[in-house]
Amino acid sequence: PGHPEWFRAELRAAFAWGAAAAGMAATEVHAASADVTVVTGPGSGAHVTVSRNATGSIISAEIRMGCCRLRPAWEDVLQSFGPLGDRADGRSLFSQDLNRERPGCFDLAVIRTLYTLPAGSVREAVESEARRVLDDVCDPQGDA
Repeated sequence: PGHPEWFRAELRAAFAWGAAAAGMAATEVHAASADVTVVTGPGSGAHVTVSRNATGSIISAEIRMGCCRLRPAWEDVLQSFGPLGDRADGRSLFSQDLNRERPGCFDLAVIRTLYTLPAGSVREAVESEARRVLDDVCDPQGDA
């Protein structure tokens, strides 16, 4: 509430992109029992906080969303899917390179990898799966 409709449409697009990348469906609900909630936050940035179960899997997330910058909207909505932190390289929306406003193929590889492999997968398996996804859907620079 409180954000312009064009910005709410961007948030819906970010959730749809993340869900498709993860191989699931995102459904908008207006209930306290939602897995991910978006609440109005201060300023123009965003911040996501996740809750985890005993195995470390994310069970819910809250996104505090300021208005109305695209990069924080996309980045924090997608971080609610699991790629937390801002430590990726420049091909990613999750990097400190602020030139991207929306995700690219590298981010697709990150999210697909998170949802393809079982929790607790070893580093070698993660790297192998990420390379496979990058090779299958992205050019050598990791962009579509």
